[in-house]
Amino acid sequence: MGRSASGVTGMRLRSGDKVMVMDVIPQDSSPFDKPASFKGPDMLIVLENGFGKRTMIKNFHVQKRGGMGIRAASCTAKTGNVIGMHVTYTDLGDVILASQKGQFIRMELAKIKRLGRDTQGVTLMKLREGDKVSSVALILPDESDNQIGLDIDNIPEEPKAPKPGKENKDKLKVHSYQEKEDDGDIKINSYNRNS
Repeated sequence: MGRSASGVTGMRLRSGDKVMVMDVIPQDSSPFDKPASFKGPDMLIVLENGFGKRTMIKNFHVQKRGGMGIRAASCTAKTGNVIGMHVTYTDLGDVILASQKGQFIRMELAKIKRLGRDTQGVTLMKLREGDKVSSVALILPDESDNQIGLDIDNIPEEPKAPKPGKENKDKLKVHSYQEKEDDGDIKINSYNRNS
């Protein structure tokens, strides 16, 4: 096809339905070295009301172009619509969910339950009223993360600011001053200073 071609139908959609996300799966479905316990790649599916699950890719048969597809999740008023999907080739790594109102949660990928195709999943994130999950991201382990010689398991914590104790409490004084602004309002500024 040429650059200006509109393309061909990949999937037929029902009225009101939309394609939310897509991914490419290699033919051998195992592009990386896997342990003997590896059961095959999973499809991580996250729904907008905080539900999610992993479903094995082998539960989805290959269809020709222009098919209706196969139901991957039970979308109800309780679960909401699908907002994200990732194909995962390992149980290692973490998943981060973000809500529309700024709530984030990070969890281990292996802790997300593996379920069948037409199920609603389990609760991954509890949301406040009126909030919905807006995005999902994977953080997968990478062997190159530690090639610069960092001991990533023993990174020291940031030093904490000292708390004012009795010995410092007497020395801490609050200073304030007033400024008259151009519009006639009086602005009071204050700061702490050790004497």
